[in-house]
Amino acid sequence: RRRPLKRRPLIARILGQNWARLSYARMVEPFWLETNQIEIRIPDLDPRLDGFTIAQLSDLHLCRAVPASHIRQAIDKVQRLSPDLIALTGDFVH
Repeated sequence: RRRPLKRRPLIARILGQNWARLSYARMVEPFWLETNQIEIRIPDLDPRLDGFTIAQLSDLHLCRAVPASHIRQAIDKVQRLSPDLIALTGDFVH
């Protein structure tokens, strides 16, 4: 039995949206290197920690589609910042 014509545009839209999400997750996000500098003020912080910097690396997604050179580029970028602490958080292997 054939599906009604009314359902076909809905199915096409759902498939298209999912394709867009999958494409973004596979082709854009793994190669997106972003640097943000955010100053956080903490009342009563020990003055010795004033200026303490933290770099966070996250979502590196090491896999066949993401070359090791991209991961190296991210690491080099963080090292050039000379942070006091490097935090490694989430999604390293895809």
